[in-house]
Amino acid sequence: QLTMEGLYKTLKHLGLDSSHVVYIRTFLDPIEKAGEVDDVINSFFPEDARPSVTHLEWKTENSIEIEMIAFAPNDINIEGADPKLEIQHFWLDWLTVSPVYCRYTIVNSPFRIYISDLVAENANSHADEIHEIFGKLQKILAATGSDLNHLAKATYYTTNAEVSKPFGAIRKEYYNPNHPPAASLARIEGIDGEDKSIAIDMIAVPVKTE
Repeated sequence: QLTMEGLYKTLKHLGLDSSHVVYIRTFLDPIEKAGEVDDVINSFFPEDARPSVTHLEWKTENSIEIEMIAFAPNDINIEGADPKLEIQHFWLDWLTVSPVYCRYTIVNSPFRIYISDLVAENANSHADEIHEIFGKLQKILAATGSDLNHLAKATYYTTNAEVSKPFGAIRKEYYNPNHPPAASLARIEGIDGEDKSIAIDMIAVPVKTE
């Protein structure tokens, strides 16, 4: 309930409401409470206008995180939004400001780049894993006409707490503090059935070309 109320506070801040929400994803433990979570989420929407909802089980005990995708019609003017920019990254005054993640992104580009399941293959340490994955990410972005300033949403999957320790510091080596993606970090049971500690999914947009 409180998490949804926080998201609705953000929607209101943007001049949006429940009718603009198109998708919700939760990170949840225990997953057996998914039905209860659905009931709470549904209470925020008219019965004939409920968005798609998916649940991902994570290992953070007795907790939930919720993320949301919404659309903004052309007749709604969001403060600070510039339709000439492909993507913008924003923070909220009432929440922590971080150099490695923003609170929401506004995407004006009609194009999306979906990058999934980036994992390391030749790493000897957690730091090596992280650097190898970001190296792969940079190559894919370059090949698709994007870069690290045009990341919209990151999802990080980890299998242990130890990999999270260097992750925050290493992200600062790659992300522009003015343009980090919105992000979620989920500790899960395993990755690809292999002995890997971290995987990354990313949504980006291409750099606008004249």
